Amino acid sequence: HLPARATWPFTADTAVGNGFVQECLHWPWSRHTAEPHRTKLSVPVLLLSGDRDLSTPLEWAREELRNAPRGRLVVVKGASHSIQNRERGTQGREAVYRFLNG
Repeated sequence: HLPARATWPFTADTAVGNGFVQECLHWPWSRHTAEPHRTKLSVPVLLLSGDRDLSTPLEWAREELRNAPRGRLVVVKGASHSIQNRERGTQGREAVYRFLNG
């Protein structure tokens, strides 16, 4: 059973019916391991995250941002996974353009 906050803005049925979730059913079970120690990144980093991504939740992007002092997180409203080729608007592409052009 999934709590509503785990799948918002989707219903639990939608989340479970997602192809990504179905793929996970075939993975072997394993214990959670401790996160390895990571060195903070010294280079500029751009993280794009859709606020409706069921595959890589926004919380994961925020965790990665903590390891990138020169990082920037752009949250694309209404976007799901693969923003670079599925976003309906231009916010993600504009963020990449600004990032690459300094």
